[in-house]
Amino acid sequence: MASVLVVVLAAAFTLFEVAKSRTFQFFGILVNRVETGEKVVALTLDDGPDPAGTHAILDTLRSREVPATFFLIGRDIAAHPDLAHDIAAAGHEIGNHSFSHDRMIGVTPGWVADEVEATDALIRTTGYTGEILFRPPNGKKLFALPAAGSSTLTTQSPSRAPWVSTAVVTRD
Repeated sequence: MASVLVVVLAAAFTLFEVAKSRTFQFFGILVNRVETGEKVVALTLDDGPDPAGTHAILDTLRSREVPATFFLIGRDIAAHPDLAHDIAAAGHEIGNHSFSHDRMIGVTPGWVADEVEATDALIRTTGYTGEILFRPPNGKKLFALPAAGSSTLTTQSPSRAPWVSTAVVTRD
């Protein structure tokens, strides 16, 4: 009985560590670093759009001519479609940060697919036409994430040209 408990605890610990890893994924391809000779920074913002700060952030980015990637939550896009449209109209990249912002641990591939697809559809209503990357909430992912069949998954900071795209998990 004690050996079974040790095996279960070791497996749970291993899965916990893998779920938060920025450099390992069981399925798909995880790119956590892109080599470049340029000095670059990728600016990403999560958990919007939020009426408390979206316009102030957009104004600051515009005044400094800085592109950014906004990882938006589907329920917040639904609540504030005008703010999401303003992000797209400003020319920033928009990524998917799930519909509900619930953790992606212990869920089915179907649940993940619903979260991603619903938010992708809302992102398209903003007028954004670029590739939609997906960043899991809280940076947590496991088996269901790549198995959901999403085309591009990211756990780090993607960006738009001429910046560097990092940590993208792709799946056909």
